[in-house]
Amino acid sequence: MDEITLLESSLPDAPPPAPEVVARARARLAAHEVRRRPRHTWALIIGAATATAAVVTAAALAATLLAHAPAPVSTPVSASASPTPRSGTRLLLELADRVERLPVETGAYWRTRTLSREPLPMGPASARYLIASTLDMREWAPAKPGAHSVQEIRSTGYEPLTSRDERIWREQGSPKQWKVPAGCTPPKPSVCEQTITGGGRTPPGFMFGVSAKGLILDHSVSSFTLADLAALPADPALLRKRLAGYHAAQVKRGIKALSKDSFEEFLVEAVPDMLGLPVRPAVRATLLRMYAELPGGVAVRETVDSLGRSALAVDLRDNELRETTQLEFGGHDVPVTHETLLDSLTGRRIGARYLTVRVEDGFPKGTALIDNTVSEVGWTDERPVLPPGCHLKGNGVCH
Repeated sequence: MDEITLLESSLPDAPPPAPEVVARARARLAAHEVRRRPRHTWALIIGAATATAAVVTAAALAATLLAHAPAPVSTPVSASASPTPRSGTRLLLELADRVERLPVETGAYWRTRTLSREPLPMGPASARYLIASTLDMREWAPAKPGAHSVQEIRSTGYEPLTSRDERIWREQGSPKQWKVPAGCTPPKPSVCEQTITGGGRTPPGFMFGVSAKGLILDHSVSSFTLADLAALPADPALLRKRLAGYHAAQVKRGIKALSKDSFEEFLVEAVPDMLGLPVRPAVRATLLRMYAELPGGVAVRETVDSLGRSALAVDLRDNELRETTQLEFGGHDVPVTHETLLDSLTGRRIGARYLTVRVEDGFPKGTALIDNTVSEVGWTDERPVLPPGCHLKGNGVCH
């Protein structure tokens, strides 16, 4: 199952985009295909969506919607980072002890907001800079079966990523258009380029549908309902048994990314994915302890995310189960490492990113080639706000 199909399957039923639009989107995705990628992780699903958002959103969601800001959900509250960052798996165990004491939260909707960027290098070799478009995805999953789930998608136009990039961009005449690979097999440079335009924002598009069973939109581990997640056991042995069942179901369904994996390899992806779901604090604490005890070990360190929040960065740097992953960057494949970011107080996953492991194309080691940030997450009693004339009736897309 590729990322476009997986993204489509995660959304309520809605009129599909035109075939030629899907073809262009798939071609663009091919230009950013991950070589020897790990399983279909949340980070890659969202990262691939970023690469295709400008095409798919315009067709599937219509570009004539009025902008309406949804009711705010508090951003994850995080403690200040230590003056000297600590490292080691004990940080996960300490976090688990704190999370276990947190109260259980409730609300009418589980809501998340994810900001995703996939920078592209531009300019001559002697003066390279990065540009990026931000994909803004907001999702509401209802606690009440039969209520509507809603997904809102909007994206920005391309613009320089940092102040340094903006300075170099201005020195090169502030171009408003760039040519990027569009993805062809076999490569045909004369027809395999796409022109992208800087600046501007797309109006938000809304996809919605009746959630008969209260399904959440993240299907990376299983097709969960909120009731399923609320019933997960906190006992380590029972939770591990439940996860083994999800793995067996994935294998039975023949999902290419998982069908050849051992259960231990499945856990490498499933545990951090589960930390992004609305599970009880006691279950989250058990997952954190499982994370610390993954076969082969994990590397853990204190850090801050792209919004300046205190977090723990977890990766499989020395784990034998970790596959070599490569991403396309500057016209060639480069090796990257993946890390998951966990909120330092709640233990929830608040981000994931793929970082270069060496200097690439003039950019320093640690440059993020895919950066996904969960800027808001939690329960809310506020309903999603839709544009005038758009009503939650059945399944549909706001036009």
